[in-house]
Amino acid sequence: MKKIVFIVGLLAILASCSSNKAVVIPRAISSIGTATLEDLNLQRSDYEVINTITAEATVSYETNKSGTVVTIAGEDFRLTYTKDKKKGWTCKYSGILKAGYMKNEYSGTRVEMEDPAEIVHRLAIYRLVSQVKAIGGDGVIAPSILTNVEQSNDIIYFRTTASAKAIKLKSN
Repeated sequence: MKKIVFIVGLLAILASCSSNKAVVIPRAISSIGTATLEDLNLQRSDYEVINTITAEATVSYETNKSGTVVTIAGEDFRLTYTKDKKKGWTCKYSGILKAGYMKNEYSGTRVEMEDPAEIVHRLAIYRLVSQVKAIGGDGVIAPSILTNVEQSNDIIYFRTTASAKAIKLKSN
């Protein structure tokens, strides 16, 4: 009898930990070509460095009694995870997540975006790509991405700075 109660209890715990249906978070995806100059076999005369571009993003992460909240600062996007005793973890969102990738990072498959460090990384690259395209760039060289993490009371802040040299290919 004790074994049956133990097994039923174990099954109930496992059932409460099971995941719900996947939530499809709307995201705008941008990517830009990046490679070493050796890989591209470009000579200095084949391209022009337009400018050095820098983009920043900040994401705050807060855990409280009702769940976990991830907020992208300055953007119209909010992702909220809430744990319910009956339903388990649920996810609600508002807005569009803007995610950027260097061409060698993005395979076109679904990428999980629950990690605030990943979200802030992708947002900074999205902003970098947008700035490069706005000035007529074809790609970037020498990308540098730095993420810092700071904590203030119960809120953790993830700040990413992405920078690269925007290049324009010369047509012959």
